[in-house]
Amino acid sequence: MSATLEIESEKFRLELNRLAGLGLEFGRILKVESRRLVKTFINFTPPFKGASRVNQFQTIEVNSREQGERAVERDIASVIRPIPDSMLQFLLKNNKVSFPQVFNIWHYGQSKLYKDIEHLGMTVAEVREFHQKMRSASSGRTPKFFNTPGMDDRVYTGRNKPRIRMACPASIYKAYVKEAKSHVGKMKGGWAVAAQRLGVGLPSWIARHANQAQGDFIDQSGNKQTPFVVLVNRSRGIGDKVPGNIVRQSLEIRAKAIAANVERMIKYGAGQSGDYGYAKA
Repeated sequence: MSATLEIESEKFRLELNRLAGLGLEFGRILKVESRRLVKTFINFTPPFKGASRVNQFQTIEVNSREQGERAVERDIASVIRPIPDSMLQFLLKNNKVSFPQVFNIWHYGQSKLYKDIEHLGMTVAEVREFHQKMRSASSGRTPKFFNTPGMDDRVYTGRNKPRIRMACPASIYKAYVKEAKSHVGKMKGGWAVAAQRLGVGLPSWIARHANQAQGDFIDQSGNKQTPFVVLVNRSRGIGDKVPGNIVRQSLEIRAKAIAANVERMIKYGAGQSGDYGYAKA
């Protein structure tokens, strides 16, 4: 689902008009505020920096890219289980039921490390196809079939066992996780075309997703009669976020910032930039 954002916040529009009322050109104001807005949109678009769970007892603080990569790893691990190559050969030789149906393997006594796995992926393409099939069409996330890393899988046996899971060689699993991580930043990257056209610098892991398939920017700020801009984000899952927290919080933040600038400009006059940042579009 894609999302096209046209600025329709009454409060934000009011503050832009107040700036224009101080003698500033509206098109120039719009260009500057678009630059500031796109930065805020990117900050409010997943992934976010913050705490990430290592196991049931420990969390660590990570930046937004690391957070996104950890989320990718968790999603893949929730539906796909890597099998060491030596274990795979044993399994293929001794399993009583032929792949790709079901296999059972007992490991370390009574702990069932691999149980009732219904699919075997022997190539990156097969693993990719399965993972993409299991992802939600709206959010892109996978159902949590396997338990979290470090916890016992036995809680998923018996009546509560999942219906669809895949196993694959560890080397294939590692290669696919690496490939999947290269997509981290796509949702933020939906704003990247607008950011680049507005002269906003981006880290490479976001900028690499800048293309019109992901997002776009329509600039009519120079239109003397009806100046406007349109920010477009077509990234997968963004439809669940816009026009919710991303837009609402961003516009509220910018409206408050503009209001503060207007009050300072009225009370103290123009700042060192000439007009608190609006001198250069």
